[in-house]
Amino acid sequence: MTARVSKIKGIQRYFFLLCLAYLLNPVAHAVEPNPGQIYSGGSLIDSHELGVQFSIPKNWKGGLDLSGEMFLMEPQGGGGIMFVIADTMSADQAYQELQGPVDVPDVGQLNLRGSINRNGNTFSASYDVAFNPLLAAEVRAKSAENGTSIEFFLVSETAQMQRMRQQLDGVFKSLKTHERQSTAETSKTENNAAAGTDRTWLTI
Repeated sequence: MTARVSKIKGIQRYFFLLCLAYLLNPVAHAVEPNPGQIYSGGSLIDSHELGVQFSIPKNWKGGLDLSGEMFLMEPQGGGGIMFVIADTMSADQAYQELQGPVDVPDVGQLNLRGSINRNGNTFSASYDVAFNPLLAAEVRAKSAENGTSIEFFLVSETAQMQRMRQQLDGVFKSLKTHERQSTAETSKTENNAAAGTDRTWLTI
């Protein structure tokens, strides 16, 4: 009986430590984004069709716009907006596209400031917002081996850019890529990309 009680206590202690570890280090479960749905900070966003995964910063929220063409993120207190665009394209095509100008809905046109920093298949650059000197923009981008190029654009008040840039770098650092799950929609998008007609975040 004593041995059985000791064994039960050992199991209880194991589950207590397991629960404690989960509370201290909660596991983020990846979610496939759906248009119009809002996701809270810390959510792990995963597109199986694109083969990309990244985390929304803490104290931010994000979601696909209703058209499904871009994933938007913003901090709870405002002061900036981050939008994510993914396409099927090569690193050289991505480099050319980042030359701009880049049109951002409800923001305006982004014009490249200086040159694009390229390190293999990753890119970073700064932009001016046309006719609005109070705003600035930056991008972090990567062309993955699975054929997806993904761009993280941050638009922020110029005075807040240094602080907001840390969030941009954090999101980009969380980026992981994996094998794409091909679907009829993926094939259609790849064909459009080859024809130079596609620029969208794929959704199911």
